[in-house]
Amino acid sequence: MTNILFVCTNNEFRSVLAEDLFKEALCERGLSFPVSSGGSSDTKVYGCKPISAVRALAKGSENYRATPVTKERLAAASHVIVMAEKQTEKLKENFPDFSFEKLYYLRAFDPAANGKLTIPGKTGSVTVEECSEVRNNIAKCIPGLLNFILAS
Repeated sequence: MTNILFVCTNNEFRSVLAEDLFKEALCERGLSFPVSSGGSSDTKVYGCKPISAVRALAKGSENYRATPVTKERLAAASHVIVMAEKQTEKLKENFPDFSFEKLYYLRAFDPAANGKLTIPGKTGSVTVEECSEVRNNIAKCIPGLLNFILAS
């Protein structure tokens, strides 16, 4: 069964936007399957809301709370989509038995990425304009990712 897990560091910015955009793309095609997001950080205090700029742009984030990636969530996912190499390293460190054949870089699905793998982001205070730029970078990747998943 198809089950998508988007991963960024704290699960309060990029992965939340990616989850929201992917769900929107599924809805536009009349499709539905599990899509979630999580943070790879083992120092983050989870349970908080996404940063305010994300809440302004992500339609489904009003009741959202940041959650960590767990062994169970990784096992349930058919596709694990990371925003940067940093998350891959953290997943390898925290989950050495994880099957990395189902891990993909979101940026790899952007036709204009020119081999770059990271979706740039930052932690802390983010303006709506900065968040919008990151959202636009993520949006460029969603059609290619969705087509890849539907073909697999």
